[in-house]
Amino acid sequence: MLESGGTDVADIARATRTFRAQGFLVAVDDSGAGHSNIDRLLTLKPDIVKLDRSLVRAQTALSAQTPAHLRDALMPKLVDLLHEPGMFVVAEGIETPDDLMLAARSNVDFVQGFLFGKPAAHLAPRGTATPLFEHIFDTLAQMRRTECLASDLLLMPYR
Repeated sequence: MLESGGTDVADIARATRTFRAQGFLVAVDDSGAGHSNIDRLLTLKPDIVKLDRSLVRAQTALSAQTPAHLRDALMPKLVDLLHEPGMFVVAEGIETPDDLMLAARSNVDFVQGFLFGKPAAHLAPRGTATPLFEHIFDTLAQMRRTECLASDLLLMPYR
């Protein structure tokens, strides 16, 4: 379901309950763009929330007034908030290793984007994306070790 304005949320909520009763999962697309808001997510209670590429793209800030470091700090908190009631989170628009790093640091469940391949008639060979993920998670683990060491060094005089 697209998350855009102009639709009665109560009607959509009734429809999602009906679909769910038939065994379907409910997904909200482009969350974080346009008319999307937390109230709609809380009312609809989707199983999957697909974050709009404007939230994910490491090359662009949320707006001209929002610095990238604020977006980088906000993204993991947003994902945590969506995980709290059990929603899965998909990050779309992953086009660079920096985008993938932001998604990994934010603990998203699924990613999609041109970094993994352009639309094609055939599936990519199995394991094509594995080196990308291994590199990102190795880098992330090293970053976390470095952050922990820096924190320990900062506190050492006070122990």
